[in-house]
Amino acid sequence: EKIVENAVTIGEFDYAEAFIEKYNKSLPETAWNGSYYFSKAYLEFYKQNYDEAISLLAKIEGGFIYTSFAAKDLLLMIYYELGEWDRFYSLAASIKGLISNNSKIHPERK
Repeated sequence: EKIVENAVTIGEFDYAEAFIEKYNKSLPETAWNGSYYFSKAYLEFYKQNYDEAISLLAKIEGGFIYTSFAAKDLLLMIYYELGEWDRFYSLAASIKGLISNNSKIHPERK
């Protein structure tokens, strides 16, 4: 995911797309879905294809806790860019609740 994030932030969209497609199946089955769809959504966000990015984020199932929170963070960014303030504030409140109720997050990090 970090390689894709770095590539898109410097405008290397073709490289990011090729990397996602080339290496997506090399991940463990438990991580593949979340990482693949998050990376594709991140790419679409930077291309300003916000509706496509939202659609890709909706396909994420399971995965690592980092991917789950990163996906919610990206969704916040999309809502901000679209000026969807009700959705933005609702999601922010939801994330706050998830963080405070998540036993996997150390209390000092909350």
